[in-house]
Amino acid sequence: MPWIASGMGAEGEMLRESVFYGRILLISFPMHLLQRIYHSFAVTAGKPPLAFWTNVASGVINLAFDYLFIVCFGWAVAGAAWATVLAEFTGGLLPVLYFILYRDGILHLGYPRLRLEDFLKVCSNGISQFLTGVSMSFLAMVYNYQLLRFVGEKGVAAFGVIMYISFVFESAYLGYAQGIAPVISYNYGADNRKELGNVFRKSLMFYAVTGALVTIGSLVFASPLAWLFTGYSQELYALTLHGLRLYALSFTISGFPIFAASFFTALNNGPVAAEISVCQSILFELIAVVMLPLILGVDGIWVSVDAANVVAVILSVYFWKRYQPRYGY
Repeated sequence: MPWIASGMGAEGEMLRESVFYGRILLISFPMHLLQRIYHSFAVTAGKPPLAFWTNVASGVINLAFDYLFIVCFGWAVAGAAWATVLAEFTGGLLPVLYFILYRDGILHLGYPRLRLEDFLKVCSNGISQFLTGVSMSFLAMVYNYQLLRFVGEKGVAAFGVIMYISFVFESAYLGYAQGIAPVISYNYGADNRKELGNVFRKSLMFYAVTGALVTIGSLVFASPLAWLFTGYSQELYALTLHGLRLYALSFTISGFPIFAASFFTALNNGPVAAEISVCQSILFELIAVVMLPLILGVDGIWVSVDAANVVAVILSVYFWKRYQPRYGY
């Protein structure tokens, strides 16, 4: 943990607080993994409300104990960390208890049997999601390093706020991509190419309309959202607001590469999904966040995701057209 934090540019008190916070979070890391895994299991088992309410319960507990530990008890960084630990234990254990207690559904817990061929196939098909997760963490380190270099600690704080806000706005993209994947897989497996094409076209329409609405909403509410998190500092508020307005332009098209990776994963074409994810989340954005600040200064950091998404959309369209005859969508 000290090596990771210092590698991202943390020094002094920031380094100590980062290490302290990170070590507490490791306590609930297995629960965090269980929550992510059983979210997909619940959807596959035909119980999406279970996944939804588990996430809601986890979020409510996190908010409630954040207030209790930070505001009431004055535990500061430790309070935020322990609130997250409790939330992740809730999110990780609730679905496990469901699958233990209710054994009459489509899916239930049983004795494990390792089938190496199936295991390797699953790993191959899921490589895009794996690389996306790894790249997001790696890119966060690069962003933090660049912001510390060009702006200082306030830049890191502003980036953290923008990331939290973007997670809220982009959750529609991720939720739809996860929810539509079983429908795509089912119609592809049933050789129902007409319905597969129908789902594909409606999905593109969903991302076009949602992208426009999300972008407009983020620009309209940029000021109150930035003030909600950074109202205690006028300098930080101004920096966050400016960065958010530039970053928000990416919401218009950022859903298309997310859908493209999910689409090809659902078609059991892991290599193409991985290529889209790698190019969008690692190659394009990494090049942008390193090179654009040399030309545009700190603004180059905020617009790097915009530039990366433009290229990622072009790549997605290329693969959609290339594989359309093969899959018939």
